[in-house]
Amino acid sequence: MSTIGSGAIKVIAKELGQARIAVLDAPVSGGPRGAKAGTLSTMVAGDRTIFERTRPLFEVIARNVFYIGAEPGLGQITKLANNMISAAGMASAFEATAMAVKAGVDARTLIDTINASTGRNTATTDKFPTSVLPRTFDYGGKLATMYKDIDLCLTEAKQLKVPMWVGSAVVQLWFQAMTEGDYTTLIQMIEKWAGVTVGGNDSGPVNNG
Repeated sequence: MSTIGSGAIKVIAKELGQARIAVLDAPVSGGPRGAKAGTLSTMVAGDRTIFERTRPLFEVIARNVFYIGAEPGLGQITKLANNMISAAGMASAFEATAMAVKAGVDARTLIDTINASTGRNTATTDKFPTSVLPRTFDYGGKLATMYKDIDLCLTEAKQLKVPMWVGSAVVQLWFQAMTEGDYTTLIQMIEKWAGVTVGGNDSGPVNNG
């Protein structure tokens, strides 16, 4: 269930297969909050018969169980695609809100507006209200973990000869911020660059004297 990339899981499946041990590639998504709330998703790849036999176990672990395909590694690819989209969404949301707040838009009003509009994503619907606007930065996901996943995604894309112009920029941004802890602290780096604070009653341009 670890997110380790398709190459690693294929090696594991091959080695264990020689010992007649079946492998199901089944990374999960939803983070620490999803685990606590029982709302995780899992994306399973491997022999369909084995999957159906073990489905009740997955349904205990995850609310949403998806069968991706027969080849171990496809679960990894699905998880990495998900996390690249999530990381890119966070990065763009953090940058755009910093811009709007610096221009004079109230942060909470901005997020409420976005969440009723086409720009909403999990950053604006979940991470901003719970961790960014209150300035707690305790969402639970680690920058280093997300960086590991999106870097793996970039590796998969290179192996498949799929260009990732946006993905490459996202990986570089997350690498820059990786020394921090919780991944909502990524916005603090962007705030510093922009000279603005996004959150609660502290929103607005920073007075640098």
